[in-house]
Amino acid sequence: MKRFCIKFFLLFFLIDGFIGLYHFGIRPNLTGDMGMIGQIPFGQEYTKRMQTVYKHERRMVQDITPADTITAPVITLGDSFSQQEEKGYSQFLAELLGDDVQNIRYDQNPEQTLIQLLNQHKIPQQTTVLVEVIERCLTWRMNYINYQDSTKAFCLDNEEYTTNKKDQKNQRILQDAIQFLKKSAGIKQPISRYSTTQELFMHTKLHKKLYIYDSPWDMDGDLRFTSLTEEEISNAYKNMEALHQLAENHGIRLFFLIAADKYDVYEPFIMSSHPKNPTLDFCPDEYWIINTKPFLQAQAYAGCKDIYYINDTHWSPVGAKIVAEEIYRRLQR
Repeated sequence: MKRFCIKFFLLFFLIDGFIGLYHFGIRPNLTGDMGMIGQIPFGQEYTKRMQTVYKHERRMVQDITPADTITAPVITLGDSFSQQEEKGYSQFLAELLGDDVQNIRYDQNPEQTLIQLLNQHKIPQQTTVLVEVIERCLTWRMNYINYQDSTKAFCLDNEEYTTNKKDQKNQRILQDAIQFLKKSAGIKQPISRYSTTQELFMHTKLHKKLYIYDSPWDMDGDLRFTSLTEEEISNAYKNMEALHQLAENHGIRLFFLIAADKYDVYEPFIMSSHPKNPTLDFCPDEYWIINTKPFLQAQAYAGCKDIYYINDTHWSPVGAKIVAEEIYRRLQR
């Protein structure tokens, strides 16, 4: 009995000790969406440095919902790349324009929301609308849009959006600790890592490592393009042109902003054998289609670091500023 008690308390001590180590030593260093999703301790130093790359005098992005009145001459509508607040392209664009930009809060399908707003005549004529879509969602979203849709657009309001973000962080420590062990062992690890030919990031230890999100279990990620057909990709761009024409018919100046996948931008720098994403090879050369891959990739070749976060799927303030400058050039046309 004594021996059993010793073993039991020893096991309890090890489990309790590991949970304590995870909670106080590992979990605080799981920064960025990749850090949390993949349970990878990228550390806090990198994130803190990236938060201070650019400083803004004031926030010039007004978050609204589809139910609100559109008053700004320029509005943005998109997925998570459009919801980066002061660190996003909308803020930098507003500063270049010298005027506030209204941003419609995060929506799962911004293209469909745009159609709903157009059919309800909720966007004033002469308004410039920037619809942003991430590359990995471009094909399937543009293949399944309904031009006749005039139903009320659904979108989270600011309070719901903030609450949902908080809820995602309030996960139970024990479950997270177990996930850390599993993903450290490579069990259902949705984050892939590649070595690169040059330094792409300013991380103190991982400057020549590329981390990519790809989850076959959720059918989401930067490598899901392998299941696409040329017909699907081509049809997506045809629908994009049709939507652009619909906006023009309503007196709206529409631009499509394609947020290139992190993998696609950095793909030429990967050392090992890997597939190439053809999605943007079919992209029409139109002034109103802002394909971010060519100019972001050019900056990477020129030695610009941290265009995307090392620990996140999104571009950093560095990339956001580059994108905003290109948008501004297009708007001047």
